[in-house]
Amino acid sequence: MKLLLLTILAIPITATAYIPSYKMMMSRLAENHGRGIYQVYQDVVCPAEPQPYIIREIWTVETEDLMRVTIFGKGELKDKISGSVVYSKGQRYFRNQEGSVRTSKVGKDFVEHFFHFRFSKNVKPQLVAMGLTPAEALEPRKSRRGENGLTEYDEQDYIRLSRVGGRVAWAIGKPASSDGSEKPPGFWVEQDRFNLLQVRMPSSATVKADDYDSFEKKMFFPRKRKYSFGDTTCEVQVDKVTRRAKTKTFKEILSTSSLRDPEKSKPLNLPEISLLREFYSRFR
Repeated sequence: MKLLLLTILAIPITATAYIPSYKMMMSRLAENHGRGIYQVYQDVVCPAEPQPYIIREIWTVETEDLMRVTIFGKGELKDKISGSVVYSKGQRYFRNQEGSVRTSKVGKDFVEHFFHFRFSKNVKPQLVAMGLTPAEALEPRKSRRGENGLTEYDEQDYIRLSRVGGRVAWAIGKPASSDGSEKPPGFWVEQDRFNLLQVRMPSSATVKADDYDSFEKKMFFPRKRKYSFGDTTCEVQVDKVTRRAKTKTFKEILSTSSLRDPEKSKPLNLPEISLLREFYSRFR
């Protein structure tokens, strides 16, 4: 019996991992983002001495193309940070110190919409435009009839098995070089639960998500995220996520016109601290 067992263990076993289609993967990811309006209460914590900088953020999100963040300073930043930004179709709107509503493109490393998109068809072209996935990711997966009569599909060279923080994930994008010197942009989706675990931007800025929790209407959202850029890492810690009814009040909150009302929106104000200004210009 022992000899048989040793013989079996000595036989090399070749396993081929099943890789789901990119279309299915992105659809499952979208299904984890809930339905309706959500408010996310979180703190941005950036390193500083003797105490870290802490900024309170309240996000109001209807879709990946319509969201708003309101910020407040905490601790030594109290009364030094304020304002709101409305994000609509790739543009950000805010009220300046003179009371005018200004607009600009979202930060080059803006990834918040990747945690909120409801339909994969809306975000897949953005992933290509941002250089995270190749253009072929937008094309239907080619198939053919195999010799056994079953349908066979072409390989998706831009998807492979990987790991993020010890968890098995699907890595999507160009693979890193064998010596690790080149780390191309891409994103990583958890294998079993289809949650977004990591995004690496063309700028090399990286966002890692961890400690996912479930909320109303099948909304799955990370309690912790790390935003790394250069030699700095800022952490985001979520307190709560609340689903809101689609009332007139919340429609007004998400409108750019609300920024013109001084009673509803304060001018956007950030202190002359380079670390905080870089974080908000990149990621917000």
